[in-house]
Amino acid sequence: MNCWYDAATQSLHMVVPTQGPHEVAESTAGMAAKSWFPVKNLFVHPVYTVGYGSKDHFTVPF
Repeated sequence: MNCWYDAATQSLHMVVPTQGPHEVAESTAGMAAKSWFPVKNLFVHPVYTVGYGSKDHFTVPF
């Protein structure tokens, strides 16, 4: 995972290898709500993966 925070726009950017980007966005929003850094914008840039990353949920139905 690669993340960066832009203080000027209060934006958090995340490049995440995952099969469940919605799950990542939800959990990150919860984490950011408790942060000392004000986060107005959350950008999740999912990178679809098969070999590693979160496999708790799958975006394509069986």
